[in-house]
Amino acid sequence: NKMIKQYQGCNGIKTGFTSDAGYCLSASATREETHLIAVVLGAETSQIRNKEVAKILDYGFANYKTEVIAEEKEVMEEITIERGNPQKIKVLSKGRVTVLSEKGNGDSITSEIVINKKITLPITKGDEVGKLVVYEDEKEIGEYSLVSNSDVKKASFRQIILRAFRRTT
Repeated sequence: NKMIKQYQGCNGIKTGFTSDAGYCLSASATREETHLIAVVLGAETSQIRNKEVAKILDYGFANYKTEVIAEEKEVMEEITIERGNPQKIKVLSKGRVTVLSEKGNGDSITSEIVINKKITLPITKGDEVGKLVVYEDEKEIGEYSLVSNSDVKKASFRQIILRAFRRTT
């Protein structure tokens, strides 16, 4: 389809036509971090269909942008597991976390790290130990897994006693 050559960032489409539905197009385009999809149904000609999809994508790129909240495997926090060996682990974002927001509203996007209250030992690297909760204007818009960066075994009785002794001295 001509859209791939004519529209900057266009990278995927599906055209269609039937006498009942008219000229139809689902198109996707990516610019920088932002990936958008536009759908037009029932156009009278393929030229009108392409022009309408371009208008929708232009509107999206002009008015919205992608906010990166966390990269994949980004260290989000370090936590202490009292009865763990090792006792401290890094908490990582399981995947890349992004949010599409209206341009100029980036300040309305916030996030909160919530560590599980009960973490059962042993932990295997990659086990979920918490959530990254993302908000827009204080309304929750998504929850994403936070995982352990390493294996954690149960500390031995001796290790626990030694830790308690060190805290009191």
